[in-house]
Amino acid sequence: METLTLIPLQPDAPPKMREAQELHYAIIEGGKRVAESLLEFAAHLKEMRDRALYVELGKGYGTFEQYLNAAVGLRPAQAYNYIQCLERLGENEFRQYSHLGITKMHLLSELTAPERYELMESCGAEEMSVKELKDTIAKLRTVEEQLTLWQDKAQSLEDELAAAKGATVQVMEPDEETIARAIAEKVQELERRKLAEIEAAKKEAKLKAEKAQKDAAAAEAKLKAQEESAKRDEQVSNRYKEQRDAALTAVEKLQAEIETLKAARQPAASTESPAIGEATEQAEPSYLTNVFKQRFNAAQAAMSAMLDLIGQAKGAAPETAEKFRAALRKLGQIIMERTEVENEQA
Repeated sequence: METLTLIPLQPDAPPKMREAQELHYAIIEGGKRVAESLLEFAAHLKEMRDRALYVELGKGYGTFEQYLNAAVGLRPAQAYNYIQCLERLGENEFRQYSHLGITKMHLLSELTAPERYELMESCGAEEMSVKELKDTIAKLRTVEEQLTLWQDKAQSLEDELAAAKGATVQVMEPDEETIARAIAEKVQELERRKLAEIEAAKKEAKLKAEKAQKDAAAAEAKLKAQEESAKRDEQVSNRYKEQRDAALTAVEKLQAEIETLKAARQPAASTESPAIGEATEQAEPSYLTNVFKQRFNAAQAAMSAMLDLIGQAKGAAPETAEKFRAALRKLGQIIMERTEVENEQA
């Protein structure tokens, strides 16, 4: 928003270019309206404070601060920032820097006009965070204080030279050229130091910005890795639950079929002829064996699948793999307990 570039409209331009040009002009006008609205807001706050017109509202506002808190919903410190920016910058610079936001603009308003220009052009204030801008301004202040100190020393030296020049004692007076050269060298040295400090501040601000970008990228990569790991854990866990449920279902179905055969066999033993009973006894073991083999193979396949899942989880999620092992051991205990109960009932 700092530089609004006007692009001449071309009547014979293609439709898409014409549409782009019109949208560009709409953006420029919108940016101007934003800056003007912010300027009007600050000017109105200043006028309300200066003329104390809040008293005329008839709401019992005795101070400007009371009016801000009760009627505007704005903290007094914020309102004074707007007013101070307008008073220090003037309308033109207020418009120029309004895109930076009131916090950065208030920091810039504390500088002189040349300092603001140098900071915007050389140090890239637009790309800085508020904290980085504060630190840069503080360093510039330090450089200025040092420069002032050296200028004072130079002036003191110049005064001493002038005093020595005007002394009545018999000494060799330095010529004008020597004095001017010494002063010029001192001023150049001070200017070089100031430029070096400014360059160091710019370099440090750039390094901080690059570090912040790297930290943000690393944090984003870490978060993405955690999300992918959690997704893999969930997939492995779901597959394990499916295999476990299938195994339990197979075991329960096998036990139910055995119970059904046992129940059907008991009444048949009292009503069938000895020959039929003998044939049934000969047929049942073969049938049961086949059924048991089918169910056993299914349970064995489910067990193998669950062991594969544990192997997959071992490298990616050791804690999840250990949970799977514990659940598998529990399943084995359940099968053993049911088998023992079956033996006791038989």
